[in-house]
Amino acid sequence: MSVGKTTFIEAFTKELPEYTYIKEAARELIEEKNIDVNNISWRELANFQKQIVDRQTINEVFTKAPWITDTTFSDTLAYAKDAPDCEWIVDYVESYYNKKIYDVIFYIPPEIELEDDGVRHTDEEYRMLIDERIKYNLHSLAVKHPNVEIITLTGSVRERVDIALKHI
Repeated sequence: MSVGKTTFIEAFTKELPEYTYIKEAARELIEEKNIDVNNISWRELANFQKQIVDRQTINEVFTKAPWITDTTFSDTLAYAKDAPDCEWIVDYVESYYNKKIYDVIFYIPPEIELEDDGVRHTDEEYRMLIDERIKYNLHSLAVKHPNVEIITLTGSVRERVDIALKHI
């Protein structure tokens, strides 16, 4: 969270306008349902995670290629582990994640200051926990699907875009 994914994608799609930007499913749902992620109940969290997976899947299946999204199931899986009795939701997310083959995944580490945009979590420790989970999930994906290229993007927005363009 708050690593510059959306800023990167906006700059990237200016370079490659043929790519469709699939907006983050969680953010779409937060805005549509007016959900406060910092004050959500455990029961609502599990249902919310399931809705995110369903929305992300629909968005990816029905968006004409080529497309780019600012989250993958590795992100959703990282957050799903916080749901109550999370085994079922983790299994649900993993069932999608393990089938999904992306061509390239760009990982953006948390290099910038955490920003309170009124939507995302604002706890720095939680941010770092989620980042560790995402890195673990990406490593697991790379083991299962060695042809998926996972590229770390660092630096300024321009530097990130230049790195990404070399892998497209």
